[in-house]
Amino acid sequence: MKIIKNDKAYIQYSDAFNLATIVSLMNLTCPPSVTSKCFRTDFVVNGDNRYAFIEFTEKDAIEFIRKIDCIVNYDEFINKPEDELLEMVKDLIKNAKDVIDKYNGMDAKKQHKNYKKLHSLYHLSMYKAHSLKELILFKKGVNIYDLPVGNPQVEEEKKKEKVKKNMIDVDHHIV
Repeated sequence: MKIIKNDKAYIQYSDAFNLATIVSLMNLTCPPSVTSKCFRTDFVVNGDNRYAFIEFTEKDAIEFIRKIDCIVNYDEFINKPEDELLEMVKDLIKNAKDVIDKYNGMDAKKQHKNYKKLHSLYHLSMYKAHSLKELILFKKGVNIYDLPVGNPQVEEEKKKEKVKKNMIDVDHHIV
């Protein structure tokens, strides 16, 4: 997932881990400001950090991250209803299956010629579908994201938590 706010861009470690593949599939050139953070030998993604975010402040990095459509933009999708998100997931999976059918309907020469393009379309559709499913799980409270500070959604969640905490304190006083 990505968040772009206030001259900053954030991507989750899990997306950063897949960035080399995404860049290759989309035939993009990755700016040095991104490669210096994401393509290091000591870059590790594990269960502790996969939902955490990496911050980018460089303009070239922000524009680069903005272009990557298969990484879900939090602000674009967080307020959409679950059924709409699920419909998008189904459409993306259908598009991926259509790519497979198109490929399988070609003769060997056309398959060879169109392999990279169709391979890319398939994987980028499936990647975005997976990312949307992850967002749905976040909205349900299954996935816990360490959202970056400065995001209005985070501030709203903090206010709600504070209200809940105050209500609990009041309840404990009453008892």
